[in-house]
Amino acid sequence: MRQELGYLDLHCAGEPFRLLTEPMDLPGATMEERRRYVGRELGGLRRLALCEPRGHSNMYGGIMCPPVRPASDLGIVFLTTEGTSTMCGHGTLCLGRAAVELGLREFCEGWNTLRVDAPSATVDVGVEVAGGEVRQVAFVNDRSFACEGDFWLDGGLRGRVGVQVAYGGAFMVFVRASELGVDLESARVGELLELAGPLYEAASRLDVAHPEDGDKSIRRNGCCLILASEPVVCGRRVRTRTFTMFGRGLYDRSPTGTGSSALAALLVRDGVLGLGGVLENRGPSGIPFEVQVGPAADGRGGIVPTVCGQAFVTGRGTLVLEGADPLQEGLSLL
Repeated sequence: MRQELGYLDLHCAGEPFRLLTEPMDLPGATMEERRRYVGRELGGLRRLALCEPRGHSNMYGGIMCPPVRPASDLGIVFLTTEGTSTMCGHGTLCLGRAAVELGLREFCEGWNTLRVDAPSATVDVGVEVAGGEVRQVAFVNDRSFACEGDFWLDGGLRGRVGVQVAYGGAFMVFVRASELGVDLESARVGELLELAGPLYEAASRLDVAHPEDGDKSIRRNGCCLILASEPVVCGRRVRTRTFTMFGRGLYDRSPTGTGSSALAALLVRDGVLGLGGVLENRGPSGIPFEVQVGPAADGRGGIVPTVCGQAFVTGRGTLVLEGADPLQEGLSLL
């Protein structure tokens, strides 16, 4: 028996994204129900597509499906080698680029809007086309906000470490890199993973939930652990650098769209960044995301961030699974 699966590979600021090109009719009335179905029933497909030998441990990916809202264009469930996620910023930017490459709809010169149902929220994805080429991609994220309260983590040999928690479509736990005595500009990835590892494990046990939806919580859906530099204020623009750990031994090459959204919410709360301002955040690749900060509607607090970046196609093909292959569901050595 031989199975074949079409895919499109992209990257955004260096972080990979593998999109399965055949939309799937996933059961569920909401995208969150569909995400849980994928996590419960399609783990073999996820591991086959993302893990070794066809992928690698730090791969991200997505499964397209019909939208759940009448006004939306499509739905997306985000995949990692460890499971699924409620939101993925770089993956959403890649999806906008992929929509042009795959001809999911007609795109004209200038800005085009694609409405996407994701597990965390319905987001508008903007794709700018100039001369027939995609110039940049942006998306208006879910309401992002800082979580109030004092949070402490056991940092192993570092002892107790004070952290900040914020939501940007998923929960992010922030640690000041200066408190760990590390410079994100010069530190090696191995050193950062060693420092972040115990903190990530401790962060995953925090009892924090979304105030409007208790099912969205760190204990249920996980979180990212982010080491953040001190912000540099340049007028209405603030520059930062971050290192994001999203799983055991897994790190994001990009600045992380959800993480940048959450960081912008923290900086606005702390008075460092103003509404209408721009956060320029860089990850390990050094390629920035820009977050334009708008006010949240209905006086609910927090911000509505628009995350801007660029995504590029890196490959397109067919994954093949032969019946005699002993690695039917991929391989993970972490």
